Amino acid sequence: MKKLRIDYDIGFNVHILSSQLDYMLWKSIKDFDITTQQYALLKPLWEKDGITQKELSNRTSKNAPTVTRMVTSLEEKGFLTRTLDALDRRHYRIYLTDKGKELEGKLDPVVVEVNKQQLRDFSDTDKKELFRLLDKLQQNIE
Repeated sequence: MKKLRIDYDIGFNVHILSSQLDYMLWKSIKDFDITTQQYALLKPLWEKDGITQKELSNRTSKNAPTVTRMVTSLEEKGFLTRTLDALDRRHYRIYLTDKGKELEGKLDPVVVEVNKQQLRDFSDTDKKELFRLLDKLQQNIE
């Protein structure tokens, strides 16, 4: 059996890169009283407010219990609210509060700067290729 070299192990390398990217973002947003995981949960809500917890779970690739814990934490911090779905009372819809909406405006410039730092040596062509390849990798996994 042929042994997979560490520099060709996609899972290992993506894990290491993910940890590095996460740490870099955390250093930049920690003063806003949220974690990088909470940021990842807020991001889809800034794009479409009022989605269900199930949709939020699907869009963030987080399991339902994790999303529930994170929603509770963000609710306690005053960033969002949870209400029963009017059409299907088995589901909750998640809505941003004014504080949660304001947070996007505060975080967006910080995250843009972090992304610029992470991609600083990439040409526009490199960036397009990177995101194309990441999308292709995600499609292979789904």
